[in-house]
Amino acid sequence: GSATVSATVGELTATAEVTCNLPTELTIDQTVRVNIDREGRIVYYSFVPSKSAKYMLSSKGDFDTQVFLYDAEFNELSYNDDYEDTNFGLEYVLEEGVTYYYGVRMYSSSEVGEFDITLTERIYVKELKVKDFPNNTYEHGQLYETVDYSGLILDVIWSDGSVTNWYYNAPEEIDGYEVEIDCEETPLTGYIIIY
Repeated sequence: GSATVSATVGELTATAEVTCNLPTELTIDQTVRVNIDREGRIVYYSFVPSKSAKYMLSSKGDFDTQVFLYDAEFNELSYNDDYEDTNFGLEYVLEEGVTYYYGVRMYSSSEVGEFDITLTERIYVKELKVKDFPNNTYEHGQLYETVDYSGLILDVIWSDGSVTNWYYNAPEEIDGYEVEIDCEETPLTGYIIIY
């Protein structure tokens, strides 16, 4: 909407027309052109997920861009600046039925121009299960941390229900997630961290 704002000091009166645009609602897999037509402008978008999942808002263009994610009360949840080169890419698990807001802008407040943004649903690692453990994992008196894990195989269960395998002797990464195996200093105890 718009409103007229006036200020009077003595006999002088200044009047300005103020326009307020409501956030544009984002749709999954739809590319939107963002127009930063004045220095320092932030353009806001809203999104209400139809299901709880990980979503990613990414930009594509020739400018250094930045994104902020807010909850329904406009508390900042996260931000991203350089995901691929100077384009942003913000991944976050959003809850079904909750309103979220994205604020997008140029990284430099003095730049103006246009770039594209796209919201996508991302699958993520939901659970890890040990599928096969090496036969030589424990000898009497040997601590878990000194074991050769080269035979370890994990079932990686994704948020979409698909399952893939991860092999320890493969690169220590699960589709972009770094894997770290950490062990306690007692026999046969340990855990796996992904991030």
